[in-house]
Amino acid sequence: PLQSKRLVLRARCDISAVVQGDSDRLLVLAGPPAVHDPSEAMEYAARLAALAAELESELLVVMAVNLSRSSSDADAAAAAAPGGGWAGLVTDPRLDGSVDMNSGFRAARRLLLDIAQLGLPTAVEYVDTITPQFVADLASYALVGARQAGSRAHRELASGLSTPVGFQGAATSADAAVDAVRSAASGHAFLSVSKQGVAGIVQTTGNRDGHLVLPAASAAEAEEAACGALAALGLPARAMVDCGYGAGCTTPQEQAAAAAAVAARVADGDGRVCGVVLSAFLKPGRQEIGAQPSQLQFGLSVTEPCLGWEDALATLEALAAAVAARRRASPPPVGRSESMPRAPFRELGAIEQTDNLRVQTIRPLLSPACAIEEVELPLQSKRL
Repeated sequence: PLQSKRLVLRARCDISAVVQGDSDRLLVLAGPPAVHDPSEAMEYAARLAALAAELESELLVVMAVNLSRSSSDADAAAAAAPGGGWAGLVTDPRLDGSVDMNSGFRAARRLLLDIAQLGLPTAVEYVDTITPQFVADLASYALVGARQAGSRAHRELASGLSTPVGFQGAATSADAAVDAVRSAASGHAFLSVSKQGVAGIVQTTGNRDGHLVLPAASAAEAEEAACGALAALGLPARAMVDCGYGAGCTTPQEQAAAAAAVAARVADGDGRVCGVVLSAFLKPGRQEIGAQPSQLQFGLSVTEPCLGWEDALATLEALAAAVAARRRASPPPVGRSESMPRAPFRELGAIEQTDNLRVQTIRPLLSPACAIEEVELPLQSKRL
């Protein structure tokens, strides 16, 4: 629907303004580490949409709708992590190992569309480079995890996405994320698959709305160095702070404490922080999937532990209060008032009915069978 498309595009503009420093609001990504039940996700989305409307002067709230997981059964470390080897809604929508991806993609797209109709923008983490063709036009923000930040394919993908892209830094170093932001800002040519499922040669313009998402435990010196390196390149020198499980906050209590520390930084006037990432759902903690998914407790994460609704509510209110305090101490200059039109989305231009705003061309790719025949048949004829 046109209304949902307008929401998605407007949210992309708003997020870009925050990342680029043209808006003093704080970007908040909140949601479960992996969606396992669309009905539960919709109840959470309805609550979050109402809260987002209440706090919109200070916070730009986006629901994290993570559809895939970066782990797999083949990864021994992942199998031992919360959620085990379950690969996410797209890969295993019934949580029974049936791997019904076709149903998973339909469920994922339907969920994103339903959330957009609530007036709430969404963020999606892209674990692979094919899934975006199914859902990217409904997402306002993209996240690339620390495992994928060093991937050439993900950097190429980000260079053509029509959303701001956050690259997560590892707990030990942000170097890969910094290099990913730099690489994605430039145009690339690479092989990909179109929405029609046809392999093609894609050329992109580059995405200058890439930015860092750093673990809450990152040292101040490392954060300053990473942001300074991007500033020297004329790229966004602001960072989001990840307060979730993967950032070292292994319990809801630790996550709340990390978010409180971010709020204190913001209230003290720290302009480097542009947002936070929260693992949050209807109930606090987590549960095991088990042998009978139908018996799962409603509203409880099946992967990493989450903040419950009450704690998340208190956390967002504290972050909003911190933004208000920062404004009182240092009012935004004329031209950046929230009541005035924000800067347009970088490279967006006129709003078009397409999500390929940073893709220059997609040219057909010679099929492998044709390449084999064109090269080998003449050789066989000569031998005959």
